[in-house]
Amino acid sequence: MTAVTGSLAALAVAAFIFVSSHLALPVPAVRRRLTAVLGENGYLAFYSVLSLVLFAWMVAAYAAAPETPLWTTPTALRHLALSVMLPAVLLFVCGYTQRNPTAVVLDRFAGEQPYGITRVSRHPVMWGVGLWAIAHIIANDDATSLILFLAIGFLAFAGAGLIDRRRAETGGEAWRRLKDRTSNLPFAALAQGRAGAGLARTVAEIGAWRLLLGATLYAAFIFAHPWIAGVPAFRP
Repeated sequence: MTAVTGSLAALAVAAFIFVSSHLALPVPAVRRRLTAVLGENGYLAFYSVLSLVLFAWMVAAYAAAPETPLWTTPTALRHLALSVMLPAVLLFVCGYTQRNPTAVVLDRFAGEQPYGITRVSRHPVMWGVGLWAIAHIIANDDATSLILFLAIGFLAFAGAGLIDRRRAETGGEAWRRLKDRTSNLPFAALAQGRAGAGLARTVAEIGAWRLLLGATLYAAFIFAHPWIAGVPAFRP
């Protein structure tokens, strides 16, 4: 069993395969070949099941790996990690409760004006996951956490870039219009005046209830962290 879990090497292998599968399977040439054999629904089912299995393996390898301290995280950095988690949760909540081009078919979205969270970033969920990973890289000081959260963070940020690259190859004019009106980097389109509205209107479009829900979940995660992860969210 140690070959697949129980060591840092096993965790590193699991993380590498997890990330590699997510980067390789959506490549157009690979997807076309798999779709030709499995069909579109079969490809999606295969991708989903494989992702779940590999993620479960990575988490199991993380849980079984020996704790290997690397340094002692200063208290100030732990405060920073808690601060980074708030926008991470807000982006995640907004990304899952408002239409955005990552979550819907590009052709259906391209004719729409940017709205709400899409004015902030066209990849809000990816940025939410990426910031969540960064917060945990900052807060933790052991090799197991570094491997796990580097893998998740890299996949989130690289995934956003790869989505943009694939859309640029296949999206045509619809993609160009969307790219001109939005940004991958949060707030870049707003700062450059390309989003079609200012910050106040964007916040109004997002809605107070989403911000309240995000803040509530943030507080709940901090409170429940000892039960979820086995350690408090903040350790002085």
